[in-house]
Amino acid sequence: MRRLYSSLVDGRGFDLCLIGIPLAFLIVLSGVPLVYNVVMSFQAVDMFSLGSFIRPWVGFDNYRQLIAQPEFWPIMGHTATFLAASIAGQFLLGFALALFFWLNFPGASWLRGLFLVSWVMPGLVVGAVWNWLLSGDLLPISGSARPST
Repeated sequence: MRRLYSSLVDGRGFDLCLIGIPLAFLIVLSGVPLVYNVVMSFQAVDMFSLGSFIRPWVGFDNYRQLIAQPEFWPIMGHTATFLAASIAGQFLLGFALALFFWLNFPGASWLRGLFLVSWVMPGLVVGAVWNWLLSGDLLPISGSARPST
């Protein structure tokens, strides 16, 4: 423990903190619910037993019932088609835009800047709204513009 503390104090272990803390955050907020849902998929869960942790274990019966449904395979086919089309479409559109913005033409730098504004602007707007919401300078909604004396 002393060695870990000394490595953090002199800066050698700072990179581990920069990686470890977000990784722990990701595991807790993504990994735990994922494992919990996988475990629930092997249990008999309905609307009434969802809040309790006492549920009968059914194994692969839920998956057998799902695959036995006549709509399952057509839905899986539609999902795979949509997935392939959306990935291919996003790749092709992104690649075409990258090739277009790589070219040198009159107004290219202005157009590149305008294109990047659409990526920057949502973050700026969210930051401005949170700044406005959390500032202590707001007057109460039901109050008047000037406090009474």
